[in-house]
Amino acid sequence: MYNNQEGLEEDLKVKKGYFRKIFDNNYNLGFGSPRTDVCSVCLQLFEKIKRASDETEKQRLQGSSKAPLTRENVFAYCWTEDEYDKGANEIASVLWHRLGNTDFTGIRTVRLIADGCPGQNKNCIMLTMCSKWLLTSAPNDVQEIQIVFPVVLSYLQTEYLLM
Repeated sequence: MYNNQEGLEEDLKVKKGYFRKIFDNNYNLGFGSPRTDVCSVCLQLFEKIKRASDETEKQRLQGSSKAPLTRENVFAYCWTEDEYDKGANEIASVLWHRLGNTDFTGIRTVRLIADGCPGQNKNCIMLTMCSKWLLTSAPNDVQEIQIVFPVVLSYLQTEYLLM
């Protein structure tokens, strides 16, 4: 795009800084690497906070963001595949255990972040387990479960080789 047309006369070429200034100021476009591993909900909230006109609105939007990640609210279950499989049933069982052993007092929405692996997370077993927990075991405060599958725009070298 920038000075990339064949046959462009020398006096019509512009410096990169001028080109960038026009796009940044007149078209509200930016240049840079896209953020990876960020869900669409977080991106929308970030943009709303950035565009908020007054401080009260910014405070309200920031209060609706997710809680900071700490040792008290992040959990990891680790095992190798020679011990147990890592299929849909195992992942659903682990999530059932975590949901059943977490204090959700005052929390209306539970947001689960998972990769889009259909064999582990993105399948009917996971949806059925979440539905059953919400209907039979969830505290009265919890009204909904959101499952977020962030869109990752880059590939790890090993993932790219396997495609």
